[in-house]
Amino acid sequence: MNNITILVTIFLGQPPDETNSGLTNSDTRYKASVDSLILLKSVIKSNYPMYVALTGDENYANMFIKELNLSKNKSHYFYQNDTLSYLGKGMLEHLLLTNAIKHWSFHLNDITIFKITGKYFIENIESCLKYISKIKTDAVAWKMLSGPVVDTRAFAFKASAYLNAHHIFDKIDYRTYYIMEHAVFTWISLIKGKTPYLINRPLVKGLSGHFGTYYRHNFLRRTLVYFISFFNIPI
Repeated sequence: MNNITILVTIFLGQPPDETNSGLTNSDTRYKASVDSLILLKSVIKSNYPMYVALTGDENYANMFIKELNLSKNKSHYFYQNDTLSYLGKGMLEHLLLTNAIKHWSFHLNDITIFKITGKYFIENIESCLKYISKIKTDAVAWKMLSGPVVDTRAFAFKASAYLNAHHIFDKIDYRTYYIMEHAVFTWISLIKGKTPYLINRPLVKGLSGHFGTYYRHNFLRRTLVYFISFFNIPI
């Protein structure tokens, strides 16, 4: 996967009730997103193109763009269709990804997107990006232990391939327990992409949107990821 571009997706403001988000404080969500992006910018610098797609409260989004001095060419606010919030936050995220891909024409230039949910920072992002660049597939996401799902807080995919899979993502519906994590797993399985478990797994830390509490992989998981990735063990 070449031509890697980092796409940070950020929801700001009060989430719709139907999404069942545990993080309901708008200011807390804003601060977590600011802190994570500052960390990300300090690590990435100019090594990879980075774009920021914002949705939710437009006032918070404009304040965010101004505070972090984001380029107008590489940051954009996308109107969120709250009439679809009953389908869950996975559908809203899918629509944001789709709109961002089309807005920046990623699908026309063979772009590989490494998508990161904005409240989180990836501790080992450089090794993740190196791993992604060596993989010859249209998508890679890391498996979770809880059934046929992957971690969608950080995963990579060809922009054109994602758009071509709209028939899978359009079925996302929280009411039937078919969420974004299921849809991405289904898609990657169909296209025979990569779903590793530990090798170069993104070590995510930040404020959980589901529980509203701080999240970080435990010491054992982080140690295993670093060990397996260093010795390139395909797990």
